Amino acid sequence: RGRPRLARAGQQATQSAHAGGLVRAGHGVEQGEVEGEGAALAGRLACERATPDDLDRIQAFLHDIEKAIEAGDRRAYFSANQEFHIAIVRSAYSPTLLDAYYILNLRLYRTRYLAMTNSDAWMSTALENAPLLDCLRRRDADDMERRIKHHSALAWQFIRTSMLI
Repeated sequence: RGRPRLARAGQQATQSAHAGGLVRAGHGVEQGEVEGEGAALAGRLACERATPDDLDRIQAFLHDIEKAIEAGDRRAYFSANQEFHIAIVRSAYSPTLLDAYYILNLRLYRTRYLAMTNSDAWMSTALENAPLLDCLRRRDADDMERRIKHHSALAWQFIRTSMLI
């Protein structure tokens, strides 16, 4: 009682950084892949639907990311990076996609944060954000989708090597 069943009988469960709870082995990676596909779709839609105000907001988060990188402030970088990507998804103007992204992002939040604090390789993924804004400004949905999928794959490679999930 009071304890959720997170693994069915016969399934291997492992302790992971993900939400500090039990998850099936590899489950965080799958959620990251699904989130990456959703982000790619959101990026494609944002190229079609983002307003000038959306682009300004995304630019402001990019500026915060750059300031955090210059200061070596991982916590500020992490917050600004989260807001940057959420702002892109919001710019797609798809409530269903935004809800799904929020759910997956929340589930993976701690895993991402711990991976970033455990490695010095975090800046390699940080450098990929400016080209995403450029795609939005050019309204290049194909390039945006390709770049987000690459960015997501690179981020998950980084997380896997940092956290061994």
